[in-house]
Amino acid sequence: EKKEKHTWGSFIHKVAKTVGITSKDSKEAEHKEQFTALVREVKGVLNANNCPYLSVSILPHVNSSVYFDFPGLQKYVDHFTLMTYDFRTPDRVPKLADHASPFKFVYADRLAWQNIESQVNKAIALKADRTKLVLGISTYGRTWKMDKDSGKSGAPPVTADGPGEEGTYTKTEGLLAYYEICPHLVESTAATTSLTLYRRVPDPSKNLGTYAFRLPKDDVKGIWISFEEPETAKQKATYVKQNNLGGIALMDLSLDDARGLCDANKYPILKAVKNIL
Repeated sequence: EKKEKHTWGSFIHKVAKTVGITSKDSKEAEHKEQFTALVREVKGVLNANNCPYLSVSILPHVNSSVYFDFPGLQKYVDHFTLMTYDFRTPDRVPKLADHASPFKFVYADRLAWQNIESQVNKAIALKADRTKLVLGISTYGRTWKMDKDSGKSGAPPVTADGPGEEGTYTKTEGLLAYYEICPHLVESTAATTSLTLYRRVPDPSKNLGTYAFRLPKDDVKGIWISFEEPETAKQKATYVKQNNLGGIALMDLSLDDARGLCDANKYPILKAVKNIL
């Protein structure tokens, strides 16, 4: 353990010495060129070892125009995976529960780029080959605690009190696998305070996504959940197909309902996507 800590500490020290520890990259253009050169070398090594497939993932909070030269990269990259989820999480925004993976920019208290449509359009504007753009979607929900200040409607954005409690299986605050959510969903026009049920609220506009919530009761905090489900995954797959994009990447299969706990249908999110594509 001491050796591992020393090795990791040495690595961090070398990185800090080389690039510095600062909130701003003062050598953006240089690093963009270096990343393209790195990808070219990696592709050459993969080809030499009969492993020709290479993809690059783009995180939701990274400015792709600063760090990615799409025309240069796509000579060597088979797909760009756009991680178009987790725009809002309880770690990043602990006091405000909101949709984690909206499709469109709808209301003004969000940043205009925090949605799928904006990320795809930006990549295309930067000369990315649309057939190489893969849309990343989650198979889990992001959760926040609701308290007395959260109101009773559940309509986002909702005042929150940090990440929701950890799930029975995932054991991570602020995150529930789809299979930890779906058995507890109820279709109701009234908010619920049941300690085992969540009121599911679909999105008729198909712009923001589905959410669910349970109001606080006595000393027990409520919960607000932004989550992916088969219906919303189907909408995103339809968008991919209609716009001739490269495909869908699920993040990740282990958090889909692998055992069919909800309705005996195994991997419902995966199947919803596959049936469209």
